[in-house]
Amino acid sequence: MLLHDLDEDVLGLIVSYLSPIRQDVVNLALACRSFYPITKYPEHISVTCPSAQYLALTNIFIEDPSYGHKMLSLHLRVDAPKCTIRRSTIDAFFQRVPNLRTLRLEADVKPHYTNLLLSPNLSFQNTLQTLHLTDSSLTVQEILNLLSLPKLRHLNLASDRPIHYSPPSTPQSPFLHLQTLRLNSLLPASILASILPRTLQLSSLRWKIALPANTLQTTLSHLSQSLVSLNLSTNRQTWVSHEIPPLDLSAFVCLTHVVASAELFFTPLSPQISRDGFFDLLPYSLKSITIYLPFQISLFYNLSLSHVDKVGRQAFLRGKLDPSLYNFIAQIADQKRERFPNLTKVELLEGVGGNRGPFVEESWVPPRKVREKFEETGTELRVVVRADKVPGRDEGWVHWRGLGQGFRGSVW
Repeated sequence: MLLHDLDEDVLGLIVSYLSPIRQDVVNLALACRSFYPITKYPEHISVTCPSAQYLALTNIFIEDPSYGHKMLSLHLRVDAPKCTIRRSTIDAFFQRVPNLRTLRLEADVKPHYTNLLLSPNLSFQNTLQTLHLTDSSLTVQEILNLLSLPKLRHLNLASDRPIHYSPPSTPQSPFLHLQTLRLNSLLPASILASILPRTLQLSSLRWKIALPANTLQTTLSHLSQSLVSLNLSTNRQTWVSHEIPPLDLSAFVCLTHVVASAELFFTPLSPQISRDGFFDLLPYSLKSITIYLPFQISLFYNLSLSHVDKVGRQAFLRGKLDPSLYNFIAQIADQKRERFPNLTKVELLEGVGGNRGPFVEESWVPPRKVREKFEETGTELRVVVRADKVPGRDEGWVHWRGLGQGFRGSVW
């Protein structure tokens, strides 16, 4: 069978395996006429409203309705500060792309556009699988309604303001297909408590926790049989009370990747409180773990804007740290074969407040016995601590002692 004998759907499938880049498809069509029809109906479009491109696209929709019907992925940025855009304008645009599977909607403006996605006459509600939404006017009820879309598998929400809990006004059915949930806004555990018990297949969760999170353990326990990737941030908040037990992930049977704020596991550095036994909180299935330490929590010596533990700092520089400070790290390597045989990477990273912050980052070179333990088990260990800025060093960059590489960290 020749290429020109194949249907457009088959040709489109062939191209989807070759390249996701539209220009590559255009080049292919120039070389082979059979692929020309595919270039007429791009499956993905990125557009800003208002713009000349947006106006041209709506005119094409009117002249050739099938153009929008073949679109599967849309990135729409609503730039309302330039001019007020009527909700009916966006609604009409959505009506012309009835088969969308992926939507990225950046509409953090007024009027509020998110509830257009919940309109009962919107066709792509029945096909949408991935939704990325930026909107600071989100309500709890809208989040729950979005999660109820029948085919939704991946939801990524971003809001510049905290979303406060309010009881849902309507009963919620199970979120049957949800696999990924990313909540890039501060949400209290009470909101997640309304969501997680209804998820049956959730494998990836990213969540900015609004402190205090007294019910965190109970809330996450609903995912102990399905969760594979967990990312928990406290977003620079200060947890005043440390009487809450540390987060225990040992019962999560599928969890392989963990990124989290240290406040969920550790109290501030104190000679009266040992961190030994940290490995008991980790799951058997673990492959990698990254812990970010905010300013109020340190690994080996306290360092803040108002106080520097000079004795501890000198002990660090001379390689003379008290073993009790890093024993909890060494225990991870000691326990690997029996407790988490698939572990390949451990990272403990102290934040410095960004490139213009008052500190720089330095890597810890562990004692030889600790290094050998991790090397023997095939586990990468990376530990970065805060240090005072040294005159003449580049802003935000230092060379790792013994490694000769640069590192710039993020703020958690």
